[in-house]
Amino acid sequence: MRSTFSSRLRRHALLGFLAIDMLGLVALVVDQVFSTDPVYPWIIAMGLVIAALPLLAQAVDYVLSTPADAAIVPDTGEKIP
Repeated sequence: MRSTFSSRLRRHALLGFLAIDMLGLVALVVDQVFSTDPVYPWIIAMGLVIAALPLLAQAVDYVLSTPADAAIVPDTGEKIP
């Protein structure tokens, strides 16, 4: 049970960090391009990040998935040839 909780927590944390990073980056770019009132770039960035959340979730699933061929991943303490 603990493994499921920690993997779910890891997945949600990575998704949150990616969303916050993307929010800041998009707000910075929109502010530099349009140089308007400081509130509008954050609103535009929020909309774009919400629209991109499904893609971010797929990226997180890909990053946290187990390798397809587990034979190439050595066990702890195993010698690598």
